Amino acid sequence: STEVVAENLEVPRPVCCKKGRKGKISPPSFWDADFDSLGFIEEQFEKHGDPASFSQTTSEELRKMSLSYQLRGTMLSYLFSTRQELELIEANNKMKVIDD
Repeated sequence: STEVVAENLEVPRPVCCKKGRKGKISPPSFWDADFDSLGFIEEQFEKHGDPASFSQTTSEELRKMSLSYQLRGTMLSYLFSTRQELELIEANNKMKVIDD
């Protein structure tokens, strides 16, 4: 029996994705129509343990774990959108230089 400890859990990432152009692998996405969400959840249970292993975890501990992952996701989303905005500004600046 594997004991699951909150500190040992990683943010799950999808592992399946299609081959892109020139043999490169496309980045996995939860938003792909082909993404198998049930398969992904089952795979995570196999990796991190059966959810029954959380039966001895208190509601307060589960709440804290849930909030922790939500906060991480929010922070990553913010960093991602900021990075995209900076890349867009850089691309626009390069286009202005080319046009001039």
